[in-house]
Amino acid sequence: FQRESHRVHQWLDSARSRLSYWEQESVSLPSRLDTSENQLQRFL
Repeated sequence: FQRESHRVHQWLDSARSRLSYWEQESVSLPSRLDTSENQLQRFL
């Protein structure tokens, strides 16, 4: 039981880290897309 509990805890920590990463990506993506679009328009 102790070992399984440790595995579940590790999995949960990993899932939280991935969720946090994708949450940050979803917030920063629109601004990165705007920047890329502006750079492309200046180039053209």
